[in-house]
Amino acid sequence: MYKRQITLSRTEVAITAIVGQGNPAAETVAITNGGGGALDQLSLDAVAYTSGPAGWLGAGLSGSTAPASLILTPDPVGSALGPGTYTATVTIRSPSATNSPRTVAVTLTVADQPQIAINPTRGWTPFEAINGRGDPQPKPLQITNGGGGGDAALTGISVTVEYLSGDSDWLLVTPSGGTAPLTVQGNADASAVAPGEHVARVTVSSSVPGVDPVSFNVTFRLAWSFELDILQLFADDNCLGCHFSGGTFPDLQSAPTAYAHLLSATSPPLVTPGDPNTGDLVCKIVGSGPCVTATDMRIDDLSARNQIREWIAQGAKY
Repeated sequence: MYKRQITLSRTEVAITAIVGQGNPAAETVAITNGGGGALDQLSLDAVAYTSGPAGWLGAGLSGSTAPASLILTPDPVGSALGPGTYTATVTIRSPSATNSPRTVAVTLTVADQPQIAINPTRGWTPFEAINGRGDPQPKPLQITNGGGGGDAALTGISVTVEYLSGDSDWLLVTPSGGTAPLTVQGNADASAVAPGEHVARVTVSSSVPGVDPVSFNVTFRLAWSFELDILQLFADDNCLGCHFSGGTFPDLQSAPTAYAHLLSATSPPLVTPGDPNTGDLVCKIVGSGPCVTATDMRIDDLSARNQIREWIAQGAKY
């Protein structure tokens, strides 16, 4: 006489669902005869729910004679399950099997909605560079899933740039998309902008339904260079006729000396980096006010005076 046995391809089934993304796909367990003869009259008991509410799992057989399949159909959406872990047991029977009944343990994990998380959490700090001195260092941005389902659940990531003020087309983000975890680099192109402050908005989004985008503003500050931009303004206005080595202080003939003189003067100070209103240089180039004892540093060109003020306000970079 044959010994018929119910053999299962697996006795534990783990299923993951994510809130807002519909029901997960059905799972199957192969049922075969581990002995001789015909393993028939296969049947299922009602699903036994061992934790959480009932009704979220459908179970059926593809046939009543082995080989057959146990088909498990999860329905967390129809059962309105929230995030959590739910368990059930499916029992398979055959009166002709010596090891009947057999059971399959089913675990359903419902994960919360994926959520975009970035690091740094506030986005990039300002890019800063000096005109003519190359681009600032790239800045990394890490993108992960801060919600449920693990990083693999956060797919279809895209990073876009919108320019809000100043010049455009200065921020390059690479790569511009992918799947979490993802690290992108922000690169500011100093050759694309004029000295000043430029602001862009970076938006990280996902094609996963229901996932909210994350946006942050980033600033690019390109400062005037004393050596390349500012010193020439004094030369253009004939200030070097008096301000040379051995002449009137400060010596403006060479960039290193002129820069050192302007920033080292203390009685009174000529330049206070970051504040064009506290040093005497701005007063002197305007040619009026209590600081003026002579007009040898007066600059008549208003745009040149404004440029010097901006240079000081930007931190008086060399």
